[in-house]
Amino acid sequence: MTRKTVLAILLVCISGIQSTQAQTINADNITSISPEEKATAVEVRLTGTLSNGSNGDFRQLRDLCHNMTTLDLSQARCTDIPKNAFHSRHQLHTLILPLTLRTIGSQALFACDHIKEISLPNHLEDIGASAFSMCRNIRHLNIPTQSRLAHIGSYAFKGCQNLRGTITLPHTLYSIDDGAFEGCRRLKRIVLPHSLRTISTNTFSKCTSLSRVDIGSNTDSIGPCAFSHCTKLRHITVANSVPPTIDQSAFAGTDPSKITLQVPPSSIEAYRKSPIWKELKIRQ
Repeated sequence: MTRKTVLAILLVCISGIQSTQAQTINADNITSISPEEKATAVEVRLTGTLSNGSNGDFRQLRDLCHNMTTLDLSQARCTDIPKNAFHSRHQLHTLILPLTLRTIGSQALFACDHIKEISLPNHLEDIGASAFSMCRNIRHLNIPTQSRLAHIGSYAFKGCQNLRGTITLPHTLYSIDDGAFEGCRRLKRIVLPHSLRTISTNTFSKCTSLSRVDIGSNTDSIGPCAFSHCTKLRHITVANSVPPTIDQSAFAGTDPSKITLQVPPSSIEAYRKSPIWKELKIRQ
């Protein structure tokens, strides 16, 4: 073995040791960590007050921690994740959100397509437009029963094609904007709260595995293409005694005759006379 070969092997070993030592970071803030440690960080846990400025924690986490796969912010003091905070961080696999979080900005996690599970903190109130859009591998969205979530922005979960099972939205929710769950192809059931007044345009469009929807008693409007191309939709429960106004394209691309509609017994006749609703199989 030549002298040059031995030297090359030693350099590789030293580099590997340095890389391993820098893989895990536990700190108050990422801004206090050296550039070399940021560049090699794989697992990061922050516990301090996070900054949103142009050279703050979120900017450095996105732009300098190129190898980060796990980010634990559960003990960090943070109420707002800014827009584009982790936009297209394809290597990010695990994200634990701050317990004190109140808002997630627009496109904050757009196309973070290796994240498989998201648990929303109790205090979260607002999810911005396209916040989780195109996170194709999210399978589970965990919403606590004590959730304070009030608003889900447009296209917030659009294209989360592996999001599955049942999603029960909290009683504090009053607004879901256009296309919020569009293209969530494995979602099976959605339970909407009594607090929700409007189901907006394309909200559940192209949710091709969606088979059941529960609509609360205060929903009075359903927008264009709200459930379009939901080809497996078979059962809808509406708690409102007055048929909600519904756009003629709400069920475009589906077969209304295959959908059973369950409504309050005293309202059956009203639904049978109501445009669009009367095309479904109505029972009490």
